[in-house]
Amino acid sequence: MIIAVYLNKKTKEIHHFQKLPADWTQQDAIDKANSYNKTSNDFIADIRIIAKNSLCDYLISALEQKTRYTKETIENALSAIREAEDAINSLEVADK
Repeated sequence: MIIAVYLNKKTKEIHHFQKLPADWTQQDAIDKANSYNKTSNDFIADIRIIAKNSLCDYLISALEQKTRYTKETIENALSAIREAEDAINSLEVADK
């Protein structure tokens, strides 16, 4: 697996990474990173090869399998929570 690691130009801290398409060769990745680096003001792309069955391979695979929600799904969930909160707040306490 080939990934591009994006480093902050000033601090050299890793900002994010991107798994590259499986059909890209290492040279394709290097060429695209070099092109990116010529135009980017904030980040430097660095290409890394990830060994199969390594810890990095496992972690990247685990991230890919993580459930992702659409913006609409999240908004619907928040709306349902707000409605439930409104219903609770409108309840009246009965006298004993």
